[in-house]
Amino acid sequence: MHNGSVDNDAEQIYANVTLSDGDLEFVREPGAVGHYQVKLSAQVLKKLQDLTGSSNYDWKQASNARASFYVDQMPVTIAVSG
Repeated sequence: MHNGSVDNDAEQIYANVTLSDGDLEFVREPGAVGHYQVKLSAQVLKKLQDLTGSSNYDWKQASNARASFYVDQMPVTIAVSG
C-alpha cells in the first residue's frame, strides 16, 4: 500500500500486528485436509484502520484478494492395551 503524496521512507511500518480469532475468513467453508483460500475480515481491516498513523494507507481490500491456507494431516499413533 503506497501513498504517492507521502515520504514513504519516513512512514511507520506496522510489523507487530497480531492476527486474532476472526481476522481471517475462509472463501469457501473448509472441510478436511487440503488447500483453502482466505481473505481479511472486516474485523481486522478495522483493526488496521485504527492503528496510530494508519491514515496514510488505504486499507480497503480488493474483491479478489486471497491468501493460501493449508491444512496438513498429522501422523496419528494409536496404542491399544488391556
